[in-house]
Amino acid sequence: MEVPSSGVPAYATDVADLDEHPSPGAIDPENNYLYVLDSDSNFVYVINATSYTNVANVSVGTNPYGLSVDTTNGYVYVPNSGEANLSVLSPTTNSVVATVNVGNNPYASAYDPSDGYVYVANRNGNGPGNISVISTSNQSTVGWIPVGAGPDALAVDPLDGELFVSNYASCSISVVNTTFSTVVTTIPIACNPGANSLLFDPANDEIYAAAFDGNAVVAIGGNNRSVVATIPVGANPDAPALDPLTGEVYVSNSGSGNVSVISQTNDKVVTSVTVGAGPGSIAFDPLDDDLYVLNGGSDNVSVIDGSTNEVVASVPCELGAVSIHVDDHSGNIFVVNYDADDVTVVNWTTNEAVATIPAGHVYHVVLVDAPTNTVYVANTASDSVAVVNATYGNVSSTVHVGVAPDALALDPSSNDIYVSNFDSANVSVIAGATNTVATTIAVGQLPWDIIYNPTQGTVMSANFGSDNVSVISTANNTVVSTIPVGNGPRSLVFDSMNDDVYVTNYFSSTVTVLSPSGDSVLTTIDLHGSGPRSLVFDPVNGYVYVADYDSDSMDVINGSSNSVETSFAIGAGPGNVPNAIGYDSADGDIFVANWGSGNVSIVNASSNSVIATVAAGGWPYSIAIDNLTDLVYVSNQVNDTVTVISGDPGIASYVDVGSRSSTLGFDDASGNVYAVSGASNSVTVLRPAASGLYNGTFTESGVPTKTLSKDGWTVVLDGTAEHSTGPNIVFGGLTNGTYPALVTGPSGFEMTGSGLVTVRGPTAVGVMATRGKTVTLTFSEKGLPKTAGVVQGWCVAVDDAPVCSTTGSAKLRNLTEGTYSYSVQSPLLGQNITQKIGATVTYGASGTVTLTKSASVHLTFAYRYAVTFTESGLTGGSWSVTVRGVTVTKPYDEAIVLSETNGTYGYKVGAISGYTKSGSPTKAMVDGTGVTVAVAFIVRK
Repeated sequence: MEVPSSGVPAYATDVADLDEHPSPGAIDPENNYLYVLDSDSNFVYVINATSYTNVANVSVGTNPYGLSVDTTNGYVYVPNSGEANLSVLSPTTNSVVATVNVGNNPYASAYDPSDGYVYVANRNGNGPGNISVISTSNQSTVGWIPVGAGPDALAVDPLDGELFVSNYASCSISVVNTTFSTVVTTIPIACNPGANSLLFDPANDEIYAAAFDGNAVVAIGGNNRSVVATIPVGANPDAPALDPLTGEVYVSNSGSGNVSVISQTNDKVVTSVTVGAGPGSIAFDPLDDDLYVLNGGSDNVSVIDGSTNEVVASVPCELGAVSIHVDDHSGNIFVVNYDADDVTVVNWTTNEAVATIPAGHVYHVVLVDAPTNTVYVANTASDSVAVVNATYGNVSSTVHVGVAPDALALDPSSNDIYVSNFDSANVSVIAGATNTVATTIAVGQLPWDIIYNPTQGTVMSANFGSDNVSVISTANNTVVSTIPVGNGPRSLVFDSMNDDVYVTNYFSSTVTVLSPSGDSVLTTIDLHGSGPRSLVFDPVNGYVYVADYDSDSMDVINGSSNSVETSFAIGAGPGNVPNAIGYDSADGDIFVANWGSGNVSIVNASSNSVIATVAAGGWPYSIAIDNLTDLVYVSNQVNDTVTVISGDPGIASYVDVGSRSSTLGFDDASGNVYAVSGASNSVTVLRPAASGLYNGTFTESGVPTKTLSKDGWTVVLDGTAEHSTGPNIVFGGLTNGTYPALVTGPSGFEMTGSGLVTVRGPTAVGVMATRGKTVTLTFSEKGLPKTAGVVQGWCVAVDDAPVCSTTGSAKLRNLTEGTYSYSVQSPLLGQNITQKIGATVTYGASGTVTLTKSASVHLTFAYRYAVTFTESGLTGGSWSVTVRGVTVTKPYDEAIVLSETNGTYGYKVGAISGYTKSGSPTKAMVDGTGVTVAVAFIVRK
């Protein structure tokens, strides 16, 4: 992507996965069941594709995503991205029969019928990723394969024994030889190859990869698995699908509203078919050679006749459709709907909806805590707050709060987060130090907005259902006053000039002004417009700007006199619906997102008039402003983009983010923008960056030609290794940024060039080789299980160079003397890992080692298993269990779960007044699996 000529920068993005909605699933052709994931409730819905009924809701792990079906026995494999494991579902019992540990953030899976293995892509928070190899015969992990960064899509070639991996974060395709479990080549591709981006065509033995940002489809084939064609298509291609009857490949272009048809004979576009807005998933019906294209932007399905490549029907579907599936047996089409929380069944003969099956739903809001580099995302439907590490871009924990959390506020003095829970009439307080709920505070009904008052050290909650504002003291987390306001208080803003607080009252079309102390009403202002929803304070002129949702207008309130200074229409086009508002201190302008008309109004604060209207995407919903760079960010719910508006009105560019983009958060410290996407259930991190794909060329000098041609040299750049027996090593497809590099040469030659390499366009790195002492770093392990003498695969990254083994040791040779960092990449989940270097013992999964001579790092893998204590007999209060000096207390009706390695553990149950413990074992024995200890209480007589 080139830098737009407007001067608005392009963006590099990271993504952190959050809770899911009903999302893409799969059909098992043997039992005729449709499996649909719901990562909001952590269920797999099992739908009978014949009777259109939901036959089971199977509870799996946290944030399931990217399931696959073993077509030989019907078992379903569900990666749980929030727990780093895989649930195995039996098609007979519709229940989980096994849970298999895999890597971090498992995001996709694929079954290979040629070897009977299931391959799982572990994104690892968009860091160096790997593939878990699962044996379907014993449901266990038998190997690990390091790949690129952020793997999130897989395609299996059973003919040649190859696995293709789309690496989202490193913009590449890894080609894996499944016989030897090694990467045989890495192919650069334009960024944003996503979860639907790969297709294997057995007829011509090619892989088609949709390059979302490159507006092209890349065909990979030949004996050397290289790019055989780069095929220009429409804007933002995704989800390639094959019509095996005609041998043509169909690619939906979400940005241009059409489908490109590619001939597999010559890898060229033969025609383009116009469909609805925002086309995504494509499903093929072999019964009548039709293709069904899901148009997420227009909520309908276009039916393409595969023989003529013409649209023969358009079928309306429910709101927010996100995926589509065809049942090969009956020809029925299933559409998973995000907003309508259901699955629509379309009859293939009549192209009409014949049934609707309920599913689930979720909504997100976001808050950025800059001092701790943490992003908090409230997941309304799952009653939780996801804690996102902004450095690594992954979800570090999930905090369960009240019902339907809807707004967040930060107390900067304590770093505590206050969460208004819309449906449970309370506020949860999350301790920033531990990311656990410290307390819950009862407030009014339907608390909607919440803000922090810096002058009073209070948190204020606008209670939409009880027409009042609750004032909470942050010193003791209690409600110190409740103030009646207008009808339907919706939003709050703090006036930093007068220390007043302004409250919009949606139903009474007024604004209530609260005193600086926050405990009384100064005045109530009647607005000219109706339905005030959002407001912002201008600290330069002291005015408050109110967006009137119902009347498509703006009221300007003079903060000194607390009266309406002026009122005027905003937006352009019918049904403007001003939804969000922001203040740009760089030039004093006010920006208003007009949800209904797809544009943004720019209001000059000096003249209090609209000076420009800028086209945005569909349903602009939220605004975030970077006052240092004078850039305004607007999330667009329909076409999955964020509009970036420069300070010069009318200049805009667009950044692709996740589906159903809703709330934006801005980090003043780093300049990052966090875009929460509802349908793709992710947070996209936008960082201004010069964009493009460049070569990084390492050139060696100093090694004799004969030695070089015999032994070669190696560069590992950002986890990708390249070896050469010539003077140059070239890494293609690099974006601007800083990458870790590790350079090694022949034995006895010290090589420069290791460290951090900064790419700014085409980059050359000179590597000098001198004769000198080289050393070897050896890693050895104990504790990993063996199968037929083969150790479970394990990997260690040394300065981001992967060192992997299926034996008891792994070596990195020909290193120069110096200090190296290392981290255990796999296995990690559920294991306590210690490393021993000489007499020094450190704990954790990473460290550094200083080499003045060859040395060894010894790794001990100690597996942990769940020890679950359950109680019976209590009717209230709490209970506790102490193991090895650690005491855990839970409410009486909750289990206590500890994590322990193999062994026998004594435990103590805390005494409870009025009860005695009866009939429980005195010790818990852990031997290779989790155990449950039942504790019975009886009333003391």
